[in-house]
Amino acid sequence: MDEWTLSESEVVAATRWLRIEKNAYLRDGAEVRDYYVLRRPAFVVVIAADDADRVIAMRQYRPATGEFYLAFPAGYIAPGEDPERAAIRELREETGALGRNWRHVGLLDPLPGYIDSRAHIFCCDVVRLDREARVREDGAAEHDPVTMLERSAVREAIVGGQITEMQAVSAFLLAEAVTAAYPAHERGVKDEAPQ
Repeated sequence: MDEWTLSESEVVAATRWLRIEKNAYLRDGAEVRDYYVLRRPAFVVVIAADDADRVIAMRQYRPATGEFYLAFPAGYIAPGEDPERAAIRELREETGALGRNWRHVGLLDPLPGYIDSRAHIFCCDVVRLDREARVREDGAAEHDPVTMLERSAVREAIVGGQITEMQAVSAFLLAEAVTAAYPAHERGVKDEAPQ
C-alpha cells in the first residue's frame, strides 16, 4: 500500500481552535475525493497522583455527545508553549493542584484517520491541591469539582465502562504501562516542578 498523495485541499472552516479541510488524495492510482480532515492544536493530558496514589479526575460535559465523562486534566498547548509548561498550567487551571516529578510518558494520535491533533501524556506527583484555585472561565468552572480516585478504581471504571473518553482511557493505560516497564531513573524523573 502506498502513501496517499494530497492533490487538492480546500479549507471549509477555520477558527483559532480548529481547521476543517476538504481534501482530495491519490491512492494506489485512484482518486479519493471529499475526504475531510480536522486539524486542532496539540494538547496535553495529565495523570496526577497524590501520596496515597489516588489520581485526580473530574466529571466534564462534552457538547458533541451531550454527555458527561470522567476525565483527567487536559488542554491545548498554546502557540510557542512547551508541552510540559502546558501540562503544568492545565493541571493548575483545571484542578488547583501543583505537581512535581513531571514525566513525559509518550505521545498519542487520537483518530488519525481524520483528526490531526497530537496528545502529549504527562504524569506527576501532586504536591498540593487547592480546589479553590481553579481558573473559572466566564464565571463558571469548566467541570464539576475535582475528585480523587484510587488507581484500582480507575482501572475498574475503564473495564466497567464508566470511563469511556478515549483520551482518558489511553492516557491512563499508557502512563500505567510506562511506569510499570521503566524504573523512575530510566524515565528521567525530575526532582522538582519547573519554575
